[in-house]
Amino acid sequence: MVQEKPNMQIDQILYYLTGANVEFDEEQFVFNTMSNTIARRYVLSPKHAKRFFLLLQKKIEDYEKIHGELKTSLPEVQGIKQTSREFGFRDLQEDKDQHIPNL
Repeated sequence: MVQEKPNMQIDQILYYLTGANVEFDEEQFVFNTMSNTIARRYVLSPKHAKRFFLLLQKKIEDYEKIHGELKTSLPEVQGIKQTSREFGFRDLQEDKDQHIPNL
């Protein structure tokens, strides 16, 4: 059985991602992305978010095999240093408890 490719239009403009934030609740992950003065939001199911993470992780590993290790860390946000295991995800309830506004 031959599977048809979806009819999809690809945006021809390349956007350089200058900032990102991720929020989540039980049902979804919301990726907020910034490119210069344009912001976009993408909503993923938890399983799709995990697949996206695994794909990006694999591509970074492939990149590092060719170009060497990328040395970086997550930036401090409002005086709270995030650890690498958090990978930018935050518990929204903890933010409310600590009175930290969402970014």
